[in-house]
Amino acid sequence: VAIFNYCDKLAYIKSDDDKTCIEDKAWGFLSMPRHYWPNDFISYRGRISVVDRWSKVVSVDIWGVVDDDDNNSSSPPSSGVVKVVSPRMSYSNSSHSTYLVESSAGDLLLVEMFLRPEHGSPPSFKIFKLQFSSSGEEAKRVELKSLGDDTLFLCKTCSMAVSDFPECRPNSIYFADYYYLAANYPSPYDLVIFTFDDGSFQRVRIIQHLSQQHKKVSPVWIFPTMGSYQFCAYIWHE
Repeated sequence: VAIFNYCDKLAYIKSDDDKTCIEDKAWGFLSMPRHYWPNDFISYRGRISVVDRWSKVVSVDIWGVVDDDDNNSSSPPSSGVVKVVSPRMSYSNSSHSTYLVESSAGDLLLVEMFLRPEHGSPPSFKIFKLQFSSSGEEAKRVELKSLGDDTLFLCKTCSMAVSDFPECRPNSIYFADYYYLAANYPSPYDLVIFTFDDGSFQRVRIIQHLSQQHKKVSPVWIFPTMGSYQFCAYIWHE
């Protein structure tokens, strides 16, 4: 699944059991509801959960889409495939980013990060567990004050929760320092660790200065599995 066309559509390729190569498959396209621009998405319980910057969560059932293989149509599927499971929040702060992460316990977490206008000031966070109804058609937000033993890695391209991860702080959030990215001058780029236990922030210098070209791309987390171990890398995606 991919967000494209100025963030108002989803593109997807369905997997199946015939091991068909991705290059041999056709992309399907799905338009979002009016005035809805996806900010993040995750595959959860057989559906794609999508959130916008105002924390409105919708559920997308791409398996309910009937593909038109005869004419290779890319027109939006019928309504009803996209369903609102959690309504929009009323926020006046435009500097607001949202993420969807599955916890190590299997819960779907909605993470809200509020940026502050002061240069270099750390953001504030709110974390909600989405409790779905038995039908999966609605979700109730329950605010969490702690992540327990989980560590969250937030990124615009991929976010993940891990537990008992060597050398990582539990009950913490690892994320990129986005304030400098918004600036129009070369500046340091930091990895920031926020710990819920004491509300502290720690900056880890990654790159001393960024070119204007690098400011236009987002870093990504990589979580490859190597046998019974996992390795976490923080890289630039160009």
